[in-house]
Amino acid sequence: MRLLLLLGMLVSLPVDADMADFFGEFFSRPAKFKKNASYRIGDLGESGADGRAFDHRWHELAFGFPVHESGDGSVWRLAHHTHVEELRTDARFPGRPVPTTLWNTGVTGMYSKDYSGERRFTAAVTTGSNADKPFYSARELSMGVRAMYRQPAAEGSKHHFLLMMDFANTRNFANWVPLPGVAWLFDLGEDYKVVAGFPFLGFFGMPAEKLMVTWFYLPPTNTMLRVGYRLFGPAQVFSHFKWNLRNWFLHDRADEYDERIYAQEKEVLLGLTMPVTGGLLAEASGGLWFDRRWWTGRGYKYRHAGRMFNVDDAAFAQMKLSYGW
Repeated sequence: MRLLLLLGMLVSLPVDADMADFFGEFFSRPAKFKKNASYRIGDLGESGADGRAFDHRWHELAFGFPVHESGDGSVWRLAHHTHVEELRTDARFPGRPVPTTLWNTGVTGMYSKDYSGERRFTAAVTTGSNADKPFYSARELSMGVRAMYRQPAAEGSKHHFLLMMDFANTRNFANWVPLPGVAWLFDLGEDYKVVAGFPFLGFFGMPAEKLMVTWFYLPPTNTMLRVGYRLFGPAQVFSHFKWNLRNWFLHDRADEYDERIYAQEKEVLLGLTMPVTGGLLAEASGGLWFDRRWWTGRGYKYRHAGRMFNVDDAAFAQMKLSYGW
């Protein structure tokens, strides 16, 4: 279950939120709750963009549940995610206003199967829309196909060899291109694990009882360092630093594939998770967004003054409720 923290957060950066289920099913032992749902709401404090007001809030809904489980170790699972960002600003991109809403919504079907010798195969197919106007046309459809296979390095070994294949049109680089991946999972005991390979690096450690440290990196700029301290049961206080790059399709873009809105920001956060009752958890967190840039173009290289505006540093707060059963 500890490695679920590392891989679940790793996936949450550059791709769909439901991909945490994908990696969680692949690397972890069965979760306490097979069905889960969550809702998050957040709001940015007073901010500006190039001397103009910039209001920003967001909502996120996610849930997942098993569809079928068989005695041979096969599990079929379905998940949904919707993340909506609401923007109010007079700042402009070249030739266009900033959209009032940006959507990332989709459904994922996942399959996993355990084999003898701690081998596991997992696959997932995602479809949805990642755009200023979701499902406006076929051009705004997002899609992703991912497959992973885990093989122990040797019989009885705690180290594993990982093979991956990923196809997606919502990456921050190399869209529409099937990308192979290979990695090595170093299991250094119950308290330390390292994932190293292409296209990511990750680390999980417990340097002291109840203290958890995770770090990962996925190019070009997605990275997170998280420190958590368990108080009791699922209750914990946590902090993280995150450098994130996101993108959305423009429904009226001239470019058939690649022109989109990009948002890059760095984030420091402090939060608290507490149990409410049964499988219900409440989370409150807040922090600072800084070094923020928004631009339009075909990729990271288009982040120059002609296409970009800077957003002022600002504090934010958010609340999340999650329920498992």
